Amino acid sequence: MTGSREAIDAPAAPAALVGHSKHWVETLTHFALDFGFGTFVPVAPPEPTMFATFIEEVVPKVRDRVAEWRVSSALPTPTISRGAVR
Repeated sequence: MTGSREAIDAPAAPAALVGHSKHWVETLTHFALDFGFGTFVPVAPPEPTMFATFIEEVVPKVRDRVAEWRVSSALPTPTISRGAVR
């Protein structure tokens, strides 16, 4: 990928996540680590630049940050056995 599409525009809505991709990464990482979110679905009118930025820049960085935290964390990763979480 060449260049960076830093600013992410969103429809005017009080709860919209707007701003630079760095802000999205910080906010979504916070949601994943502090609130246990495991899936993020952008809900907005189709806008190719916004989706490309989300897919190419935001998602990989959030994944990396969450993975780094899990590796450095002393908390064990839950395992699933016979349909139950241990």
